[in-house]
Amino acid sequence: MKKNGFPASDDERGAIAGFYAVAVFNDGSRTFHALSKEQVEWVRDHSRGYQMAKKNRKESPWDTHFVPMGLKTAIRRLCNLLPKSPELAMALAMDEVSLSMPSALFARTVFICCSQSA
Repeated sequence: MKKNGFPASDDERGAIAGFYAVAVFNDGSRTFHALSKEQVEWVRDHSRGYQMAKKNRKESPWDTHFVPMGLKTAIRRLCNLLPKSPELAMALAMDEVSLSMPSALFARTVFICCSQSA
């Protein structure tokens, strides 16, 4: 984030240092989960989809969309810390099957950020 409050452009950012997700509950309290780049890479390396893509010499979403996949990983880890509504429980179960992002969250707001070193 620049001093003027606007996000830095892609050219002004450094290498990815990690990912985090923040949930703000209806009462204003917050919780978050942070992962280093190495932790996200470990998740990637142990992903069945990534392993199959590598075995078949194909690209996976981890290869083509690393940042969104890292953000998704942080969100999914954060979801494990949240109270689950029936909608969130169903979305998480569907995510396991279809590998699509859950669309319903119990928290009022989720901020998704990718931290980068300067």
